[in-house]
Amino acid sequence: WPKHFAFPASAFAVSMLCGLILGQFIEPMGAETGVLFLISFSTATLSALYPAGFLTGTVTLAALGGLMTGLISTPDPGSIPATLLMLLGSFAGANLALFYTALCTGWLHQRFPQKWIQFGVRIIAAWIAAISLIMAALNFAPE
Repeated sequence: WPKHFAFPASAFAVSMLCGLILGQFIEPMGAETGVLFLISFSTATLSALYPAGFLTGTVTLAALGGLMTGLISTPDPGSIPATLLMLLGSFAGANLALFYTALCTGWLHQRFPQKWIQFGVRIIAAWIAAISLIMAALNFAPE
């Protein structure tokens, strides 16, 4: 699993860094959270339907997710040291969450090669996709 994780993780990290930097210079559009839910839905659906991975799609979705995560993680203006600390914390936290999720999934696939474990991981991905779609719908719903 580590070789399949390297490209998406790198794309996520680089694009999140770009999103954090870009977020310092532009005003949020307001739809970033909804777009992030749709990216989450697409990623979870891809994981549920094609668990072996589709590298181009996975890297693209990881990059888009990283960019949007960076844009919505931009802190309010403040002192430079506080802003840098907040940006570093957002960057480290998001990348560690991605790493630990991939680590647990990879460990499950290596440790338990039975089909029912792999099927269970696909069910979890499908549930995440469903929750992401519901959250996106609630985000875009009129008030």
